[in-house]
Amino acid sequence: MTKLNNGHSLPLVGLGTYSLKGQICIDAVYGAIRLGYRLIDTAHMYGNEREVGIAVRRAVADGLASREEIAVATKLYPDQYARPASAIEESLAKLDLGWCDIMLLHHPGRDDVAAYRAMEDHAGRGLIRSLGLSCFYQAELDAFLPQVRVKPVLVQNEIHPYYQDRQNTLHIQSQGIAVQAWYPLGGRGRQRELFADPVLQDIASRHGKTAAQVMLRWNVQNGVAVIPGSSSPSHQAENLDIFGFELTASEMAPASSNVHAETAPGRGAMHPLWRKTVAPGVSCLQALSWVMARTPWACEAVRQGWQLHEKTRLRSLVVRPGRGGRCRRGLGTLARLQGGDDGRRQHLPGILCLYGH
Repeated sequence: MTKLNNGHSLPLVGLGTYSLKGQICIDAVYGAIRLGYRLIDTAHMYGNEREVGIAVRRAVADGLASREEIAVATKLYPDQYARPASAIEESLAKLDLGWCDIMLLHHPGRDDVAAYRAMEDHAGRGLIRSLGLSCFYQAELDAFLPQVRVKPVLVQNEIHPYYQDRQNTLHIQSQGIAVQAWYPLGGRGRQRELFADPVLQDIASRHGKTAAQVMLRWNVQNGVAVIPGSSSPSHQAENLDIFGFELTASEMAPASSNVHAETAPGRGAMHPLWRKTVAPGVSCLQALSWVMARTPWACEAVRQGWQLHEKTRLRSLVVRPGRGGRCRRGLGTLARLQGGDDGRRQHLPGILCLYGH
């Protein structure tokens, strides 16, 4: 269990529900509780709070666990921050579980402090038991904390061997705030690459485990809770079965120094994700290919970038999120293009700095 700074606890392993919809979501959550999961993570943006509530109520009615034994987390999205009270009530009504165990802000954004204060008010009324944040990094967290009354118990960030974020994780933990990893098995097109990583495969073979179990165990031994998502009963059971072995210091070190691991995150307009520098001599065409393969959320921006690239060999491309944090307005407002003009066709060294979530 993860001990929280308000006296409550959360399981070290929970079920993420990001991609689960409809009856698939209901069955997956119910099946996870039957397997022993006691933490379910959802969000307004996932569009499945109602289904999560149905599954939890069904599990309680069937005697799989009591309501008090099942922790349910949800999140407010930035487009709800201007009307936080009604957004909170909407989530509580969709879940229909009597209370929410932990509610988080999904991202930093305009009016995030006001939204958090509304969560504080609901917590004071017993409708929310714990408060947290998601996608907050050192600068954002340090600016945010002095403005609120109740310290968050948890920060969710992307953490896995290819995006380790140790500096931010250690800083958050030093504030007495627990850290939880979303995408602990890699996301944005990285999962297959991670599962095939020879370092992780070698460590897994020594323990008779899978690469997925090694990644989850790596996070847990770093003091980070995890919420892997899956609708597969076998994968759910596998993800929960990470407490019967321990990685040695020598095994933790190769995973933590993997040559593919990202550098420290950059700072975007709203939500830092990573900074990726393409080696000199790599064309921006190759850089754009790298983004297309690994960051599906940026595909529209990349598509437009590719079209512009056909007119001019771009030397630098910076993608920044628009309001709400999504690359949906096209490169005209999301990107800064440097180097080259309509008449320049040669390949130049490519540098790609990518921001957002």
